[in-house]
Amino acid sequence: MIKQNTKLDPALYVISTPIGNMQDISSRSLRILLLSDYILCEDTRVTAKLLNFYKIKKKLVSFHLFNEKEKSQRVLEDLNSKKVLSLVSDAGTPTLNDPGRLLISQCYELGIKVIPVPGPSAVLCAISVSGFSDNFYFCGFLGKKSSEIERYLSKVKIIKASLVFFMPARDLSKNSKFFFEIFSEI
Repeated sequence: MIKQNTKLDPALYVISTPIGNMQDISSRSLRILLLSDYILCEDTRVTAKLLNFYKIKKKLVSFHLFNEKEKSQRVLEDLNSKKVLSLVSDAGTPTLNDPGRLLISQCYELGIKVIPVPGPSAVLCAISVSGFSDNFYFCGFLGKKSSEIERYLSKVKIIKASLVFFMPARDLSKNSKFFFEIFSEI
C-alpha cells in the first residue's frame, strides 16, 4: 500500500521505470510518482500506461530530446518554487541515452536537489546475465553512418572491459559486420 499522506522534499527525482515487465518498479518509485506535482516523461502515452497500471493519476509533461531545452526553464522555475517533480524515461534509467542530462546539470548549477531513485537498468540487466566480465564500459548508441560506426568502434576497441552498446534490434544484423571486422583480432 502506498502512503499518500507523507511529504517529499522538494527536488527533481530521477526514477527508473520498468524495461518490459510493469511489476519491475519499486514501491518507493511508485510513492514518489504519486506524490509528485507532475512527471516529466519522454512519451506521455508510455508513462500513462505505467501510471494507469498502478492507478496513479498525475499530470504528465512531455520532456524529450527535441523539447528539453525549451521546457527546462519552466521546469527549473517550478523546482525553485519548491515543487516535487519526477523525471522518467520510457524504460529503464533516465539520462542513459535519454533526455534529462541538460536539466540535471542546470539543477546542480542552481543548487536544486536532484535525487536518483534506483531501479531497472538495461545496461546492468544485460551485464548480469552476459557471462562477461563485470568490468564494463557503456558505449551508448552507435551512429547511423558506416563511417561513424567504424571510427567509434576503432576508438573503443582498446578498452580492456566488456563493451555495452545500445541499438535497435533491427540494426543488429547490419551492425554485426562492423563488430566482426573491427574486433576480429582481439
